[in-house]
Amino acid sequence: MARTINKHRTAMCGRIHAPQGKDCDEYLFAATKEGGNPRRGSTRIISASDNSTAGARLGGFYKSRCVLNDDAYYVRIK
Repeated sequence: MARTINKHRTAMCGRIHAPQGKDCDEYLFAATKEGGNPRRGSTRIISASDNSTAGARLGGFYKSRCVLNDDAYYVRIK
């Protein structure tokens, strides 16, 4: 799974150089089957700490809800 996440992240953010303290953040999430497609996703430069916190929260969601590979879930954006 880690190899797929890295592949998706590279596809989305590989050519984007974020300044120090910032990260390239991708959506659709790199951990999803749909991630890694620049034609269907988007990127944005955000605070590295915000990106790290969001990634930890997403990982916590996967774990607490027992989301496994190929499980479907819905993302509601407020």
